[in-house]
Amino acid sequence: TVLAALVLVLDDAQRGGALSSEAEKALQRMLLLQIQTGNDKGAWLWSDFALDLWETTEAALFVAALVALATGATPADYQSRPEIQVNMAELKSYLRGAQKTQPLHNRLILLWASSKLRDLLPDADRQAILEEVWRKQEADGGWSLQSLGAWKKRDAAPPSEGSNCYATGLAAFTLQQAGVPNTDARLARSLAWLKKHQDPESGYWVAESMNHQHESGSMPALFMRDAATGYAALALLAAGQ
Repeated sequence: TVLAALVLVLDDAQRGGALSSEAEKALQRMLLLQIQTGNDKGAWLWSDFALDLWETTEAALFVAALVALATGATPADYQSRPEIQVNMAELKSYLRGAQKTQPLHNRLILLWASSKLRDLLPDADRQAILEEVWRKQEADGGWSLQSLGAWKKRDAAPPSEGSNCYATGLAAFTLQQAGVPNTDARLARSLAWLKKHQDPESGYWVAESMNHQHESGSMPALFMRDAATGYAALALLAAGQ
């Protein structure tokens, strides 16, 4: 439901028009599923299969940040509707409180969302995320998977050391969305790293599961590769490359 709302809203925004009826319905369904009580008030239920990066207990903030991103991409008249103000207040409260103990991976999505949804994060919190991202940049311009969080060690997972296509694509793109200019030398190094590490024959960026070895060409084996390719392409397109 959250992903459907996000895709429909971003499609409407790309077209430069008002919300479509499909996006309106998706947003309404999304808000109806918001948790109303307990410690997770303001969040959404999310899959937890103990699988990094997206299916863990902490990933509840990841999906709540996607809700903020979807809402922030809507026209101003939608964001000012009285009937969604309680939902938005609870969402912001949850995100501001929960993000303090979250891995950088999820806080990068929150940083992206804060560039779209007004008053989502205080300036000090945005700055703290930016400073952590820059601190964890590798000397070659990329970012490692380990820099994005204290992930569980899994003996069955393919080894991953040094700069990683998924981590670098995500970091570079979210930095751009947060307002870092492409002329920034640190960002320029990350974009150069991405260009250097694109597979010259297929066009994709290589990234592998953090949990298991998967059969080559299988659907699970493509998760990280597709995500890495998506973010790398977004970063390079945003830089006009």
